[in-house]
Amino acid sequence: MSKGFSPIDFSKEDVLQKLDEEETMYHIITSFSAPEKEKYSSLFAHLKKLHIKGAEATNKEKGDALEDLVTFLLKSSAIFDVYENVHTSSNELDQLVRLNTKGHRFKNKGYIKFKEDILLSECKNYQKPVSVSWVGKFSSLMTYVDTKIGLLFSYYGLSGKGWNDAIGLTKKLYLGSEENKKIFILPFDKSDFQKIEQGDNLLNLIDAKMFALRTDTNFLKYVKPHPGEKESPAVE
Repeated sequence: MSKGFSPIDFSKEDVLQKLDEEETMYHIITSFSAPEKEKYSSLFAHLKKLHIKGAEATNKEKGDALEDLVTFLLKSSAIFDVYENVHTSSNELDQLVRLNTKGHRFKNKGYIKFKEDILLSECKNYQKPVSVSWVGKFSSLMTYVDTKIGLLFSYYGLSGKGWNDAIGLTKKLYLGSEENKKIFILPFDKSDFQKIEQGDNLLNLIDAKMFALRTDTNFLKYVKPHPGEKESPAVE
């Protein structure tokens, strides 16, 4: 007969250390490697350069730069399969994002806190904050592809604040009358891109933005990089 074991064979410290090691592995895998960090910084620098006042850049160049940055960011997380420019019967989706095998493994272990297996990602290249009307359209696209999580990337973010305009609509859409109608539209802008360059993690930000919607708080200010993530110097 094989020898069993009892709880006294392990100390609390041993078990906690094992759990910490698993969590650190998750954060390392979902964060940039050194070459990925360099590539991301290059893509972000290019995007910022195109938005400098007086820069001679076309809307297409700015849009392509934003999509290149976002696609690289999603793929580098290591837990997603990313499908670009997907055509439905009536729309074109910038990025359709699906948890891959590694993503499901980490989800089963509880490190990925959202329930959805499919996310919708859109990039909006506007020269000002994204308007409330487009947030409404994005929510319709999310319903069409049957997902409750939408990542909305733009350089200048969403219009409004509090419960007004586009920001306000994301809160109202979350507060659906029924539990199964609550949706998360999570905006990402240049400040989020900079946080990621400085060592934060896309998955951390997704989790924090979802928690902020649930609690109507500014939870992002409490988010700090995990020790398993390599923090970079601040961007000038």
